[in-house]
Amino acid sequence: MNLIREMRDSLVSHHLTRKKFRRIIGESGKNAKDFIHLPFSFFSILFLHVLYTKNILFSSIKYDFLNMKILIIEDNRILAKNIREYLTLKAFQAEVAFDGIMGKEKANSEHFDVIVLDINLPGKDGLTLCQELREVGNNTPIIFLTSSNTSKDVVKGLNIGADDYMGKPFDFEELISRIQALGRRNIPNKITTIQVGDIMIDTTKRLVTRKNETIELSTKEFDLFQYLVQNRGNPVDRQVLLEKVWGEFDAYMFSRTVDVHISTLRKKLGDGIIETRKGFGYVVS
Repeated sequence: MNLIREMRDSLVSHHLTRKKFRRIIGESGKNAKDFIHLPFSFFSILFLHVLYTKNILFSSIKYDFLNMKILIIEDNRILAKNIREYLTLKAFQAEVAFDGIMGKEKANSEHFDVIVLDINLPGKDGLTLCQELREVGNNTPIIFLTSSNTSKDVVKGLNIGADDYMGKPFDFEELISRIQALGRRNIPNKITTIQVGDIMIDTTKRLVTRKNETIELSTKEFDLFQYLVQNRGNPVDRQVLLEKVWGEFDAYMFSRTVDVHISTLRKKLGDGIIETRKGFGYVVS
């Protein structure tokens, strides 16, 4: 890992000399020898850096947190982009949302390992967003960013389900450490339940019940219902459902598949659970 840090630090400062590069590569093992004769420029070194981060160049180098995916929800665009670039440099995947509404949509439609969430956001503030994510069973670890000097928001955030917080300004290396600490958590036995009316959804066991009676759903029916519940209150159209639940889209499927599954779900779940918003799609209220 020291070699990786040295390479990256040199890349950032543009001070990676040919001699230093050869020394680093030479110390990393014979697998690198074929790359020594690449044209020496910042861009060729950047190419090698990509190989490092994807664990292609040296099989002996392991990343404990390779491919961790981080969602940054921050309205300060400069800060958000700087966090994203720094995380990318450290071999994380990172996406950015600049307001609470966009952040909620991303958090509920994609898998993330950690969410970095600002408290003061336009559209929907961070505390409300955190609470809504927890209410629909989204248990992605959340780190709050706050510029407040009082503990009131911090205490409230932790009480509604946040996992950690950092005051602004903060050190990027400390943020990385906090993200990694949350990434180490292993909670396979935690049961996640979501309630919709008198229906309970256990997302861990993939079980749907009403008054302790199991409602038998097929795999796709469960996935479809769960996606609608995770986007509760927001209509989702057929094309989005096909792409998110089935992973594909074509004209034939568009005409029938979603409607058939929705019809079956309504029969099993009862009236009033899944509504149709004409021109917008289906919604669980």
